[in-house]
Amino acid sequence: MEKTLLRKTNLFYSLLIYLSLISLQISYAQGLGKEKDLKFPKDLAYQPPIDFNLESQGYKQFVIKLNNKTKVSTRVKVYDMVGNLIIEDTIKPSDGVLKKYDMRDVNTQLFVVEIGNSKYNKTKSIYANPAGKRKRD
Repeated sequence: MEKTLLRKTNLFYSLLIYLSLISLQISYAQGLGKEKDLKFPKDLAYQPPIDFNLESQGYKQFVIKLNNKTKVSTRVKVYDMVGNLIIEDTIKPSDGVLKKYDMRDVNTQLFVVEIGNSKYNKTKSIYANPAGKRKRD
């Protein structure tokens, strides 16, 4: 009987120590161990939103017109109407606000263009066939 009581007492104390350790871990995770006064340079933290327009330039050709010149490289992805990635490109600050794409080797005239940086993305679509003109077979 003494052995059973001793085992139960040891189990009780072991459980008490275990719960204390869990409680300590939870309180540490909730902020007792937070680092303070972390600051990042404004250049890294802020990237302006990107806005652009698409204009058809002919059969399966279009131009991306950025509303503002970018100060950092901007990622461009062009997809077909099914969602397959056709091209992945970048617009560099030296490219200005216009970037022309010629997709005559692709089997679609409807393109989805996604432009963005590490913080913002914007997606638009274009039917790259000027009004009144049709491809002749």
